[in-house]
Amino acid sequence: MHIVPFCGLQDYGDAWFASRKNFDGVPLSDDYVVAQNLVDTVFTLGNTNTNRQSLFEQVLVPITEIWNSTTLNALPRSFDEALIANREDIGMTHQPNATRPLEWLEVNGKCIDNIVPGRSTIDGAGHGAFASRDLPNGTVITGTPLHHIPFQDEFTPMYRVVTRRQKQFLDKRQIAGQQLILNYCFGHPHTTLLLCPYGFGVNYINHNRSKANVRIRWAQNGFTSHDESWLLKSPSEMLAETGAHLALDYVATRDIKEDEELFLDYGEDWEKAWYEHVKDWQSTKFWSDTYRNGRDWDSELKELTVRTILEASTDPYPTNIQTRCHSILDEDAWTNFTWSVFEYGYPCEILERAKGDAGSYMYTVKLTTEPHNQYDTEFESSETLVVNNVPRDAIRFFDIPSTSDIHLRDAFRYSIGLPDELMQEAWKNQQDKAL
Repeated sequence: MHIVPFCGLQDYGDAWFASRKNFDGVPLSDDYVVAQNLVDTVFTLGNTNTNRQSLFEQVLVPITEIWNSTTLNALPRSFDEALIANREDIGMTHQPNATRPLEWLEVNGKCIDNIVPGRSTIDGAGHGAFASRDLPNGTVITGTPLHHIPFQDEFTPMYRVVTRRQKQFLDKRQIAGQQLILNYCFGHPHTTLLLCPYGFGVNYINHNRSKANVRIRWAQNGFTSHDESWLLKSPSEMLAETGAHLALDYVATRDIKEDEELFLDYGEDWEKAWYEHVKDWQSTKFWSDTYRNGRDWDSELKELTVRTILEASTDPYPTNIQTRCHSILDEDAWTNFTWSVFEYGYPCEILERAKGDAGSYMYTVKLTTEPHNQYDTEFESSETLVVNNVPRDAIRFFDIPSTSDIHLRDAFRYSIGLPDELMQEAWKNQQDKAL
């Protein structure tokens, strides 16, 4: 097993680097494996260190100087480093780049373990954030990049589910409420822009105006992906951009003791909206006591047969559940079905069910292909396929969009107030709109 070096104290994974243009050329995990094999090949071909050094310096080094490749960038830069890579591991040659003295970390680093989640001291609030150690006044408790949503109304609405011809659709003419993500984003009455933090632990920090011991500020330019030029961009100018370009620091406003709960002041508008919601709220029996989501159905019914269209017409599944078949079924050959977190499958109906030669039920399904996601550039148009001899593990239950228990129509949805001192002139594109 090869050691894969990483910068800093947290491994963000290959996707974090691969999705950011400014990290073009940074080696990924597989690059270190290939580079290790190249070094080992040099040492196998050369029968003495003199020959090996000649091969290394005359073949590999010149290539790394003229060609920007993630694999070549993983190679050692000197023969001494190549000796270490062959003797130990190529990761050890990059370790100095991932090691910083304590003095450097105190100036440039941010701890990500100052926050631990736990049961909030606020009755009914659920989880909260707690200090993992004593935090003196002025301590940067943590930092977080921000997802930007330039136009809230195009992203956060939750639409009603309507049924037509025994199929369910989202009717975008009927807004049923707002998505849960709104509760975790910063907004302001004068802008459509939402800023959603995703740093470790920050979304556990609850509101308490009287006990607030944490405030937010913009991160230092160049740190935690913060780009000060974005403070001058309008929401329209942000629309085509992806990745994190803004970041916040969370700062202690007084001395905080270990195990003390951390609180932010979400703002006067948020607090007013919350008390109005509590005053007017009435319990509705929108979900039955037997509610199960798609994941529960898969867990509880994975050994049972899936109902055919005919069976479901007299014994239907709950209205929040749909059957989907693995997307590999639209290929000419398939043998196994791995349901990764990114595999959503295709909507499908069960036409027939019969026992196969091995005694297990096999299914005939009708599926309709669709894009895997909004970035699926290979998708051309939907087509309906009938596939025979489909095993049970190629079929799963999923929630119909906007029907899970996080989509309750009367739930509280309101963004955290971005303080006026952090609000930028370039972002102002509306007047006093409720958040």
